[in-house]
Amino acid sequence: ASALSLLTEGAGGPNLRIQEFLSTLGHVAAVFRLVESGFAQIQRASGDLYPTMVRKLKAQLLESVLVLLEGRLDTKIHEATLQRVDHVVLRERIVFVYLYFIFGASGVASGEVRSEAMASVPLNGRMQRWLLPTVEPSELYEQVTGAVSVASEVLEDLDDVELDVLFSEGLDCIQLILELSPHSAQFERDMKPLPADQECFLDDCHNYATQGEFVRERTAYHRREVYR
Repeated sequence: ASALSLLTEGAGGPNLRIQEFLSTLGHVAAVFRLVESGFAQIQRASGDLYPTMVRKLKAQLLESVLVLLEGRLDTKIHEATLQRVDHVVLRERIVFVYLYFIFGASGVASGEVRSEAMASVPLNGRMQRWLLPTVEPSELYEQVTGAVSVASEVLEDLDDVELDVLFSEGLDCIQLILELSPHSAQFERDMKPLPADQECFLDDCHNYATQGEFVRERTAYHRREVYR
């Protein structure tokens, strides 16, 4: 924690050479390797898929990258960061944070999960499979649709501290996308969800040449919907 605080302080300037050094040394790549990690030992110790300690650490790691970008009048750091940001990890982490809350809040509210927290997904429990990157998108979409109304009610009761604990990593991922998008049209296209009013999927197999094409397009649509 002390080392991370020191790096974050250096990333914040005012020494521009330190900022440029950190942006090219490997700091950004290291952050994404850690953010991608599950921290299995901490998970096992807490019995939860996304322990509070891990949430806070991952948010701090992402904030150290955001600090690099803040206040810069040039684009040097943004360009260096764009070359090192892991697009896949960014998308996966946003979806993970969202799904953890949707299923975790629904599980606690329904009594399926016993926890003092507002949301919890037990390690190796039934709900864990829905948070894995390998989950089938259409199955996931169906599960999310069933759980989202309960989670929305829980969301209304959260105070600022609880919101920060649950969503800080995901919000930092979104902030990073917003910071970098003006500097790369390709990055913006890759990272920002397709607006709902531009969605062209038609949920009717008769609009497609084959059943296989319909299933592929529906799967892609469900993946976009969860991300959106």
